[in-house]
This record gives sequence, structure tokens and C-alpha cells, in this order.
Amino acid sequence: MKAMKLYSGGKVYPLSCISNWCITSSLGGSKTMQFDISPQSPEYRLIAEEERIEYDGTYYNIKSINERRTIATVNAEIDLDELKSKIFSTFKYDTISFAQAMSTALDGTGWSVVGAGLVTAKRSFDLTDVTPLDIVNNCTNKTMYNVSFDVDNIRKILNVSVPATLANNVFFSDELNLKELTFKGSSSGFATRLYAYGKDGLSFAKINNGKEYIDNNSYSNKVIATVWRDERYTKAESLLVDAQEKLKELAVPERSYVCEIIDLARLNKIEYSEFYIRLNSVITLIDRRRNKRLEHTVVEIKEYPNEPLNNTVTLSTSPEKISRKLIDNTTRINQISTTVDKQPSAWQKAIETATALITGASGGYVVLNPSEKPSELLIMNTPDINTATKMWRFNMNGFGYSSNGYNGPFPLAMTMDGAIVADRITTGILQGIKIIATIGSIAGWKMENGVLVSDDGTMKLDSVNNTITVNNSDGNKLMTVSKDGIKFWRGDTEIGQIGIRGGDTGQYGLTFDLIDGDAMTWSVYDKSQKVYVNKLRYTEEGGLNLSNNFTCNQLFCNQLFGHNVTDIDLGNGLHAWGYSE
Repeated sequence: MKAMKLYSGGKVYPLSCISNWCITSSLGGSKTMQFDISPQSPEYRLIAEEERIEYDGTYYNIKSINERRTIATVNAEIDLDELKSKIFSTFKYDTISFAQAMSTALDGTGWSVVGAGLVTAKRSFDLTDVTPLDIVNNCTNKTMYNVSFDVDNIRKILNVSVPATLANNVFFSDELNLKELTFKGSSSGFATRLYAYGKDGLSFAKINNGKEYIDNNSYSNKVIATVWRDERYTKAESLLVDAQEKLKELAVPERSYVCEIIDLARLNKIEYSEFYIRLNSVITLIDRRRNKRLEHTVVEIKEYPNEPLNNTVTLSTSPEKISRKLIDNTTRINQISTTVDKQPSAWQKAIETATALITGASGGYVVLNPSEKPSELLIMNTPDINTATKMWRFNMNGFGYSSNGYNGPFPLAMTMDGAIVADRITTGILQGIKIIATIGSIAGWKMENGVLVSDDGTMKLDSVNNTITVNNSDGNKLMTVSKDGIKFWRGDTEIGQIGIRGGDTGQYGLTFDLIDGDAMTWSVYDKSQKVYVNKLRYTEEGGLNLSNNFTCNQLFCNQLFGHNVTDIDLGNGLHAWGYSE
């Protein structure tokens, strides 16, 4: 098996003491690595953010380390830093080829493109403040050149592939190499007829028998029409070709499969070389449960170098849409409830503010765009799309508000795939949601690097390390609660803990562990005298004692009970701790 190397401090070290190691490759050229390693491993001390890892002819940069008590998870990304080394304040071109776009974007970076001749389409760019990597990623979009890159970052080469060039005779079947199949299907965007228009209402009717639309009935004989507009198209020929490709996807329900496979080619490259799988490859999937035999594109490959039998492949009939939805679904709002919350004043204030804005509006222009066969509704501050700055834009894909004209950006929006973009939500209830945040605030709590902290800083809820921390008003740690139990602190010193531990007999019990404290005592509060009466005391020197004549450490007792504590001699070797209110 190929070795993994770690570059640290100008030296190269082998990296072998790892587990759960996987590499995920996605369309466009994205590649990530993840593995677990013990914090006690000698190799772990060399691991740090932005250190380099090399495996199988690819460099990765370590981006995050999630350390727990017994294990640390390390995440790394393919090293493309050289493609972020400069900024194009503007990258604006009208109908240029893919080769020209790449040549301009990569000039001076030391990188080159192999296979640019596979792409014949010409597209337009109108980008600002972008890096070469931003431009490269833009070229992978379905509405641009629809390419994918196999990145060789050691030789600094971007190898181009397009779906049509990677068709092969690989089959996935439960009778051959398919272990497990997970299916997702949707026909929400299904269409069999597509009207397509380019710049200034350009159509392909003159080269399409006078029809402004095309049909695709490969899946259904129904006539379901939709409209596609893209101002970047200035030639009818290009518009027609790309419209046919777009309709080819729309005319089949969106489907994705996550396939756990026996990766025959990676188990034996010589005997099963014809089963080698690459991104953008077209695979024939035999789904006997649905009695379907369809071609699907490979959009993601997840490899386990130490356990190749666990490899998975994600297939899709619509690479861009499905891959996007797989990402969006992790953060999608499952349900939004408009039930009035328990703070009617805040609710009412938000309603009054919104009402004042809406009812107080004057002026504005409502425009159907285009005037013939309109596909969207515009509400603007001027009657001309080209001069309007403030604009609401409603179409089949969603609606949004822009203060920068027709092409946005739209900081307030709701799209057809379920995504909501907003600067703030003033009131109401969000129900059944998953919140992912590193900064922000909730009521009397604030988010700091993924940790929820009370306003006064005395309470911290850490979901990453699964701990609750209690501090005093000076910020010093007093107590932590975790799966290991409750730990108590004095300054920077852990003085003891309460936890659950198993014994030799297999029984479990509650344990009190004295680590670095002066003593462990058991006391009872006397309400009449307002004192804690010491009943039992343990010290390392004196052992366990019922009548040890000791004096309470003033500072320690004050920190422990939060009162002005005084040691009281009760006689017979017993002491009490009293305090003034």
C-alpha cells in the first residue's frame, strides 16, 4: 500500500498510526482527506493546521483538528493555494472559449490545463474580485463549460474531463459488485418541453423549424413546459445545443444513488482494470428493485485506502443539481412554524414594523419580463430593468430582493430548493431545524467558535467536546461536566472529580476522586447556627477521621461555598464552618 507522508518543520515523516482513513473526491476537482489519530501517538505532535500531507501523488493541507480525550480527527483539503495567489479585480469577457479562459486565469501561476480541446463551447464572464481558483470553479458550472478536473498538484496540471468523453461499459449490479444501494428520487423540476432564450430575447426558432422550444419524451409522453433564460448567449446555435443538454436532464426525474461497492479495480488493477471508476464516468446501474437500467454519472467517490471494501460511489442523473442538493440538505430547514411565540410584545413589534413598511410604500413599478410570454415578475424603483437598483424579482426558481439591480446579489431570497437567505428573522418560531454556527448570539447566550457562552461568561456549552464548564466571575474554572463525570478546579489545578467507574466484579458505582486537593470533607448544614458541621474528613496525611481537629483554609472555603467562612470549634474534636449573610 502507498505510504502517507507528513511534511513538518522542513522534514518528511511517515504517517501510519491512523484509523478511519478516507479520501473523498467530487466533481469539479474537490478532494478531501479525513483520518483519526490518538493524541498519545508520537506522530500526533507533528500535526498542525496548514502542514502538508502527501499521498498517492497528491498534496493535502491540514485544515482542522478536532481533539478529544482518546482520539483526534484530522481534516485536510487538496493543496490549491497557488491558485489563490492573485486577484482579478475584473474578469469580464464576451463569448470566449474554455482554453482562452483557462490560459488567462492561470497566467503566471505555473499551472497548466490538459484536455482543453475537449470543450468547444464559448461562454461569457462577468466576475469581480476573484482568484484563479474562483474562475476554475466557475468553469465547472453546468451553465458554463460543465467540465470536471482531475488535479495533479505536484506537476501543477488540471486534467479536463467532460461526461461525454468518459462513457464506458462498467455496470453496478447486486449480482456482481453492488453491496448496498441508497436511492433518492424527485420529479419536482421535471419537464419535457423547454423554451430557451438568450440575450435580448434571442431564440433558436430560425434553426429549429420555426419553434422556440424543443421536446424530450425519453421518459414520459406528457407535455410539461418550462422556460430557461440566460443573457450570456448571443448565438442561436450555442443556445440550441445547450438547451438540448439541459432538457436531457430535466426530462428525467432527478435521481441519485449512494452505492456501497466491491471496488474490483482497486482490489486487483490487473484482472479488473475494465471496472476502474473515475469522476464524470457514465455507469450503467441495474436497479432490480425498480426494474430500471439507466446510465448515471459518477459525482463522488469515497475511498478507504486501508479498507477498500468500504468504498462508496455516488451516482446521479443530474450531477450539478443532485450534488448541490446533497449539500443543501445538511442545512435545510425541515419545518418552519408561524405559531406566535410566548413573547407577544416582540411579535407585535415586528408585525407593526413590517406593516408600516409595506403600507407606507409609495411609487414603484410592476413589470412582467419579458413583455411577451413573461417568465418572471419584477417590482422596481424605475420602469427600466437596466436602470433599476432596488428590485424584487419573482420567477419559477424563487424570489429575492436586490439593492444592486437585476443581476443581484440577492441578500434576501427564498429558492425552489428550500433555501432561505436573510440577514435577520425578527420574530416567530423555527421548529425542527438544525443550527450550525460558529459565531452569533441567542437571547442571553453568545456563540464563540462553536461554543455557547452565557453573557457573563460563567457558563460554557461546548458541543464539539461535549462539555459544560462553570467559571467564577473572574473567569477561573470551577467545574466541568462531561461524559467522564464532574470535575472540580481551583485556579489551574484539578482538585477532584465525581464519576462512575466499574469494579473488578463488573459492578458500577459512584466514585469521588481526590486529585490535587488538600482534603475531602463531608458536612451537614445546621440551619439554626447557619454553619456547615464537619462530620467526616479525609487527608492524604491523616487518612479518614471523624474527629480530626483541623482549621478550615479560609481562601479555599470561601471559593467552595461563596460566603465569608469562619472556622468554629464545636469541641470534642469537631469543627463547623460558619458564614455571615
